[in-house]
Amino acid sequence: MGELKIQPVNGNGSVHEDETLRETSGRDTPKSRLMSKRDTLKQFGEGVMNKYANVANLSLYTGAGLSFVDIVFDLLMIKEYLDNGEITFANATIACIVISLFIQLFLVIVQNRKQKKRIMLRECFLVITCVKPGVDVYRVLAGNKQQPGTVFDPQSEMFFARAIELVAETLPGTVIQTLAILNGAQSAVAWLSLICSILTSAFITTAITIEKDIHKKSRRRTPLVYGIVKLEDMCQTVAICFTLFFMTSSQLMLKVFAVSLCSIVSTTLLGFYFVIDTALYFAFKISRGDSWIKYPIYGHEFVRALISFMWLFISKLFFDFTGIVNCRQASFVGGAYSFFITLSTPFVCLLFGWMYLEHVKDDKASFAYVFSPEVVYGVIGGLGAIQLGTFFLFLRLIGPKYRNTFTSFRTAPQQAQEEFLTFMEPDLKLGIFDRHKSFWAPIAEEVRRWLNDSKNLERWIREKPEWFNDHVKANILDEFVDDPKLLNELRGVNVLAIMSRRRSLGGASVGPSVKVEGG
Repeated sequence: MGELKIQPVNGNGSVHEDETLRETSGRDTPKSRLMSKRDTLKQFGEGVMNKYANVANLSLYTGAGLSFVDIVFDLLMIKEYLDNGEITFANATIACIVISLFIQLFLVIVQNRKQKKRIMLRECFLVITCVKPGVDVYRVLAGNKQQPGTVFDPQSEMFFARAIELVAETLPGTVIQTLAILNGAQSAVAWLSLICSILTSAFITTAITIEKDIHKKSRRRTPLVYGIVKLEDMCQTVAICFTLFFMTSSQLMLKVFAVSLCSIVSTTLLGFYFVIDTALYFAFKISRGDSWIKYPIYGHEFVRALISFMWLFISKLFFDFTGIVNCRQASFVGGAYSFFITLSTPFVCLLFGWMYLEHVKDDKASFAYVFSPEVVYGVIGGLGAIQLGTFFLFLRLIGPKYRNTFTSFRTAPQQAQEEFLTFMEPDLKLGIFDRHKSFWAPIAEEVRRWLNDSKNLERWIREKPEWFNDHVKANILDEFVDDPKLLNELRGVNVLAIMSRRRSLGGASVGPSVKVEGG
């Protein structure tokens, strides 16, 4: 009997060559042996992916645990500050915790404002009780899907929550602890708290980077950014993990030490530096039309502008202190600008060190402890060498196509358009509706033709593929469906319910406007 081939057609009309079904007479042919080897390699690859997924799972849970331990140390330090009469340090630490909780609550409200009130209250309770990191990790590892009407998927929500915690609480708390030590607080608790904060930040940053990189969805949706870890090469994977950890640790210690020295000179001067630095960053993003958040928030431009500002500001500070490589994406800091920050950080820190030495050289009696020039330049120079050395080692370990992303000037709108034009799989191409319409306005007509002229939308409604769920349907803008009958079929009861919840207090919504008539 000959060979029977069934070649299913995917959503864009192309043929999946790897879905060929064979019916042979049992003969050992070269083709059958090749297919057997391919199946073996596929099973091997799935096994490797599962193995690394288990390691990533453990690291994320560990990071969540360390985050909770860091909170405990912060509370211990507040008590110690109060006992020693250092009210300023105590109030500053409390302020960091409160600000972090408020920003996380804002994220929860934005994420769940279209959900039921009990869900909103539950999520807020998780934030206030400081157990949200563990819950976020559990949801990601359990494979929870993005809930209809929410802005972020579980993985993105976990990333933003950890970024907020690090930027608003851990990083400023580390600076406060360093200043307290420089002012004479040399207790064991103070040193343990400082070490815990640094290691926790470095570990969580590394864990998030690796988990995001090996995630199947990340590799499918953003193949030019994610995929740096070669799952079949254990040595390369271990080397990348350690390199990222030491790179993050060194940059964090370098930045914290230098910022602490500069704050001794003048907090006003330090604030002025951060304002100028942030203004230059926003000027760069705005001048290139790359200053808006990528998610489809429609209705109230003020809400979108506020969220976009927070998005970019937190991403910038997160990268400034940790050097997390995920922020090289165009929708975050961007490749070229992140490369500039990485190279300039040691030199900015040397400037801070020089300013400190000039400030204290004539008035050493006013300070509890004064570093010598050898210590200042030695610490900054040593940490700077480790930071740059590990960064270039990391570039050496990854492939050339990923290396180029660190110097790319691609904007988030350009990336969204390139993804639509490049992807062949229909579920990936439909991801264009996960981006704000302004990101892909230049190719809007091409998107319309792809949906309607090729009969793709009609076929998906009829065949109901697994990926064509209510969340995907609700994201498709009404104006891109030419046939009113198809629009009515697309807007089923569940989809309309999702879309009716897409309302915010300010009038903003996530996704398309609601059209109920005729449904």
